[in-house]
Amino acid sequence: MTDVLFGLLSAVANAIGGELSKGLTLRFPARQLIGPLFFLNALLVVPAAPFVDWTWSPQIVVLHLISVGLLVMSSLAIWDLYDHGSAAATVTAQSISPLPAAMAVALLLPGTLE
Repeated sequence: MTDVLFGLLSAVANAIGGELSKGLTLRFPARQLIGPLFFLNALLVVPAAPFVDWTWSPQIVVLHLISVGLLVMSSLAIWDLYDHGSAAATVTAQSISPLPAAMAVALLLPGTLE
């Protein structure tokens, strides 16, 4: 029962976030919102950084840089969707976007998703 409750709360939070994001794009240029929103996100996360053990290697740094690049590209796409489309359509697109990645993992790394 708690799984269903958490699923419903997640769906409601996702819908509220979509409406808030669409509202922001109506008031401000969508692409200019990305930087300040990432900055606010960092302000929430950075205070917890000293309490976590960190491991660094060249491979980890490269993976982080690749991740940042992909995050910026996907953020541009999502905020363009909010700018030109409805909040419901954008939230739906965000919800189904992990499906191709999960299918690729299942094909490339059999036994990973069991």
